Amino acid sequence: MPSQAVFSATTKEPLLDCHQRGSDLLGNRTVDGDSVYRIASTSKLITVYLLLLQAGETIFSDKVTKYLPELAGTAYWDDITVGSLASHLAGVTAELVDTSSLPGGDLDAELPPGTLPPLTASEIPRCSYGSGGCTQEAFLSDLIRRRPVNLPNSTPAYSNAAFATLGLVLEAAAGSTFEDTLRYLLLEPLQLEATSISQPQDLSLAIIPGNATTSGWDLNLSDTPGAAMGGFFSTPNDLSAIGRSILSSTLLPNATTRAWLKPTSFTSSLIGAVGRPWEIYRAVIDAKNNRVIDIYTKAGNLPGYASMLALIPDFDVGFTIMLAGEQGTGEMTVAGVITDELLPALEEAARVQADNAFAGVYTARNGLNSTVKLATTPGVPGLSIEELISNGTDLRHSLYGSIEFLQMFPTLVTDDGKEISWRSTAISIPDTGSPFEACPSWLGIDRPTYGIYSLDHFVSHMGDDGKAWGLEPKMLKVVLERV
Repeated sequence: MPSQAVFSATTKEPLLDCHQRGSDLLGNRTVDGDSVYRIASTSKLITVYLLLLQAGETIFSDKVTKYLPELAGTAYWDDITVGSLASHLAGVTAELVDTSSLPGGDLDAELPPGTLPPLTASEIPRCSYGSGGCTQEAFLSDLIRRRPVNLPNSTPAYSNAAFATLGLVLEAAAGSTFEDTLRYLLLEPLQLEATSISQPQDLSLAIIPGNATTSGWDLNLSDTPGAAMGGFFSTPNDLSAIGRSILSSTLLPNATTRAWLKPTSFTSSLIGAVGRPWEIYRAVIDAKNNRVIDIYTKAGNLPGYASMLALIPDFDVGFTIMLAGEQGTGEMTVAGVITDELLPALEEAARVQADNAFAGVYTARNGLNSTVKLATTPGVPGLSIEELISNGTDLRHSLYGSIEFLQMFPTLVTDDGKEISWRSTAISIPDTGSPFEACPSWLGIDRPTYGIYSLDHFVSHMGDDGKAWGLEPKMLKVVLERV
């Protein structure tokens, strides 16, 4: 049963809403945006969201021992911050619970008898998947006994145990239970009625593929460690609402959102990075012009379920994927298909909007021979500065020679939407392969200067119709009017 939805930060209705019922779905209900799925490790994103809502981004710099003093003086816990847990950089063990109840989770049962030595009772984790009721005392005592995988802040290593620990940190920071904190910080403000850490009592909206036990629907992860790392139930509509609230900074300050949507470390892949707890992919849609688009995702899997929330900040757009079936995987394949079709369409739509709002000829009205001509070019990001004339002098040619593209890019710095700041740059040449020649354009932002003015600084003056009526090249000290 696949459900996919594409949403915008600016509209409540989805841009795309696609659902399909599979043959192994229990019951006769229709699959739609209100269908309830398990979202597995996509839950980790909600846990970090709750931490930010509760304490702001400064909590990422706090030592974990501030909230869980039981860990002080053990292993490397005095060096581990909340932020390193949230970004898989703490170096803690991947799993801290008994996984034998999961399909394929009992390693001893997969091997011939006698292959592995027997375990004593003290060598078996006190908490186990699906049992529920994992107490803080039991979890932390087992956590202290486990050796670190890596040194803190050395390299990312995916960890369920890190997020189980974050759930306990959240409770300590909030002074209330994980479930209560979830309710008053997120569910009530966004009016999310179908998202929970407990199995819904009403199964009329439930998507249960095949058997409720083998699919993972019945897996009890409602205790705090389980909920924080992967225990949530949700719907395409609710998950889209969560994504929309992040993109639009509905609940967080804009500066906090911008800081959150950044990588914290890199993997061995040149197109992959890790955040808190983002799984970040860089899509190249125009290699000639070094046009890359960062996609911030969090995915999750259980035996019968797969899910993903993806955000594309460049376009204020995101998408959700929820799958259910005996295989329970495939969200990455579906995400690849969506982005292959979606990104070029978004890029072209943005170009058309920019062309309508900003492209054209801007000229001085006081007899001064100063003109700027802006245009858009398919496949080329930003606005192209085709002419830049100051008092009769061709500045474009005088300063930049015969470059092919001189582009303006929005900075997000605005004055109540009436004035929009841009910075210009000559598009970088394609990567030569040398790490020391990669994308040098960022080094030249805000240069050269003339007194207090920067050559690359332009300001669009906007009308009530959302279109620019004027352009102010700051160095020229004049507002040019759109012809």
